[in-house]
Parts: sequence; structure tokens; C-alpha cells
Amino acid sequence: MAFGAPPRFTQEIHSIELPAEHFLTLAIEAIQLLDWYVGYKSESGLMAFTNASLATWSEEVTLLIEGKTIRLVSECTGSQLADWGKNKKNLARLLQKVEELRAALSPEAVALRYEALKPTLIPAQECVLHQPTPSFQETLTGLFPFLKATGI
Repeated sequence: MAFGAPPRFTQEIHSIELPAEHFLTLAIEAIQLLDWYVGYKSESGLMAFTNASLATWSEEVTLLIEGKTIRLVSECTGSQLADWGKNKKNLARLLQKVEELRAALSPEAVALRYEALKPTLIPAQECVLHQPTPSFQETLTGLFPFLKATGI
């Protein structure tokens, strides 16, 4: 169970066994099968949102491709202080669905699906997901400029 403001769970997959664009293709299809909403997709990552339920508002699921590493983050979007394991379960469900699709489709079929998907993707060099997110302190300072240290 994650605590925080907002709670999140991060997982990295190193040295993936298939081309990154194939992983991205399978992840987008897995998200659609999970009935989540894809809000942003580029050649180097995506952002999706889970459905709201009685237990949670929804979670933002981000996938970033960084060389041979895939970084996955599931983060609560509401004002929750605890996620009760929901973020970790989101990533487990996504990876399980990706693996099911990988087992069901040939590499050639995945490559064809990527070629059909590619025109809808934002180019990697324009991807906003790789921008550094501000720290909590930077966010507070941006909202309340009078909190900046004056150096007195």
C-alpha cells in the first residue's frame, strides 16, 4: 500500500526482450482491453487513466520508454492519501495483459499493428512525458511565491 500526496507506485523493466515499439503497441492494446482511457501517446511513451470506482477516483498510468528500460508509474488523481495497493495492482494488470497479447500475437503481427499506430503517435523528440516533474517544494513555491527564500 502506498502513502503519499498523491500515492503512486513505480516499476521499471530493464532489458526488455522485444523492441520498444512493440511493447508500446501491446501496452496501448492492453489499455484498451482493460477499458482504460489513453489520454496521450507518443513514440516514447503514453499516459492513460483508469476508471473511477467506489474505492478510488481514478489513477494516471504513465509508461516511458528510455532506451532498453520501460518505466511504469501509476498515481492516484484524487485527493487520496493511501491507495490500498490499487496502483501496484494497476501495473500488474497492465503487464499481465501485455504478456497475454504478446503470447497471442506473432512479432510480425505486432509490427504491422505498430505501423498502423505510428501515424497517430507524437514524435519522440516532441514527447512531453520526459519533461522533469517539479518537486513538491517547487510546486508550492510556484503557487505561493512568498515562500521563496529571500537570502536575508
